[in-house]
Amino acid sequence: MVSNHKIDIMIAGAQKSGTTSFMNLLAKHPQLCSHTQKEFPFFVNNLYYKKGILQYWEEYFYNCESDSHLLVKSAGLMYSERALRRLKKHNPEVKLILILRNPVERAYSAYWYARRKGWESIVTFDEALDAGIDRFGNKWLPKIFCNYKDRGKYAEYISTIYSIFPRSNVFLYKFEDFIGKELEVCSDVWQKMQLQEIEDMHVEKRQYNSAAMPKFRFFNELLIKFTIPENIKDLLPMKFLRKMKDGIISLNERSLNIPPINSKTRKKLIEYYQQPNMELSKITGWDLKDWNS
Repeated sequence: MVSNHKIDIMIAGAQKSGTTSFMNLLAKHPQLCSHTQKEFPFFVNNLYYKKGILQYWEEYFYNCESDSHLLVKSAGLMYSERALRRLKKHNPEVKLILILRNPVERAYSAYWYARRKGWESIVTFDEALDAGIDRFGNKWLPKIFCNYKDRGKYAEYISTIYSIFPRSNVFLYKFEDFIGKELEVCSDVWQKMQLQEIEDMHVEKRQYNSAAMPKFRFFNELLIKFTIPENIKDLLPMKFLRKMKDGIISLNERSLNIPPINSKTRKKLIEYYQQPNMELSKITGWDLKDWNS
């Protein structure tokens, strides 16, 4: 197992922007190793952070060799200044990867993901946008994931990141440039990390986090909230236990064909993001005309 207890690369966001696919492709490099779980929530979760990182090291990185560079994903980390500063304290030299998606598409995808997870009960995207996040009270997880509009205002979050980390440590990519050019983007990261180039790597066309809905919402909520008891963890490998839990959750899900976003809603959101996109363009130098049309 890896023993240096330092994270080398953090995929920090944005949510619903292909971060799971990105992590799995990057992790194909023999010098990199990642966790088998979809997320490493240590820096954003106060309860986890209070216990200390060593509490979770073996659970998440049991499959990594001692000389591996650790690749970690926490897609909501870019939105939390506190979590970013925790990561900086952990490893000031860590490299951050951000893949940013058209904020309109990201918001719509986030809505259906929240429906799938049982966090969102409002049955139309338009009504959910108008309802806001105050309706969730102290439920921090829905408040985070169901903040559909503000999480696409990337410029303010990138500015915060640049105030904490050197720009040379932050790798920015557009989701739209990543799709279809996965190997080129991975190669760019490996080059920046001064890792050996991989030749003839095969890209498996697999969609992670594909659209689905729970058959029984209440049952799905119980499964998601369920935590594995410590005495069970001592008896069975965590890899097996997590696969078993994920398998049970998937049995309670049915596939879903997401309908197109309402044209009026799309137009309203495009107008909403005009200014934030302009600010992002100034920071990154990106041409974002495709996001504004």
